[in-house]
Amino acid sequence: TKGSSGVSGNCPKVVMLSSAGVTRPSWDDAKKEKLVGCADIPIVRLNPFGILDVKAESEQKLRDSGVNYCIVRPCGLNDN
Repeated sequence: TKGSSGVSGNCPKVVMLSSAGVTRPSWDDAKKEKLVGCADIPIVRLNPFGILDVKAESEQKLRDSGVNYCIVRPCGLNDN
């Protein structure tokens, strides 16, 4: 259904900005070996203050909440 704004009722109520690396700390060794360039990026190696684990837990809490949501996992950019 459409609200007074004309936007469909299926739009997310919450948009979470996460990280492309949130699942990487939990990868097993076989997956890390298969995707070497993806598993060994600085944010995963450093994981400052355990932020990737916090983001992964927060994503799951949002999924479990029952609200309409969208999780955005931006990746690193470079100038190449």
